[in-house]
Amino acid sequence: MKKIALITSTANYERHKDTIRAIHAKLKQMGGYALYVLTSYGIFFNESAYDKGEQSIYSLLDEVEFDGCIIDSNLGRDKLFKHIIDKLKAKKIPFVANNFGAVGVPSVVMDGYEATCEVIKHLINKHNCKKINLVCTLDNDSVIEDAVRGYKDTLKEYSITVEERRISYRAVSLSIGRELWNDFAKVDTRDADAIVCMHDVHSIGLCLELEEKGYMIQIPFNIWEVCK
Repeated sequence: MKKIALITSTANYERHKDTIRAIHAKLKQMGGYALYVLTSYGIFFNESAYDKGEQSIYSLLDEVEFDGCIIDSNLGRDKLFKHIIDKLKAKKIPFVANNFGAVGVPSVVMDGYEATCEVIKHLINKHNCKKINLVCTLDNDSVIEDAVRGYKDTLKEYSITVEERRISYRAVSLSIGRELWNDFAKVDTRDADAIVCMHDVHSIGLCLELEEKGYMIQIPFNIWEVCK
């Protein structure tokens, strides 16, 4: 029986659960495979004792002879991602990234371009939005690059001026999502008709901040917030 490792984290519990269920069901259907889920509650590669303890689960890659590996997009990027990729390459374990693209890494990703085009067209045609803020993550991700391209191309298609100040890149956390409203003020983009967040955590943080400031009554009537 071949052994497949799924490397992920529980940063987004519902998505994490569905991903495991879907992959397990497919492998069961194919037969002859055993799924090993390597997961932790931390998504960043830090030097604290807590993080080292959480991420020690990934040392199983050194202990078990896996035939293949799936790296889920819910895993934190940068140092942790590189650490795992280097380990897989050193052991010559075939791997694929799920739902995010990185240079030199085989990936299965959503069509960020077409999805973003559809979202922007909906906001323009259905809700008559002209000033649309786009909030992206900091990840070096092909999906984000495609989304920005789709955003710009769609605005141009409707003869709407592309304003770079309406595109922002932020690390992912609720507190950073909350700070977006103040960030918009700094670049004079609070006049947005719509806010498109590429990550749900940004969207949740922003909604919480607007609610506390008494703006929530304007959603969805004056500010249309869309989380892709």
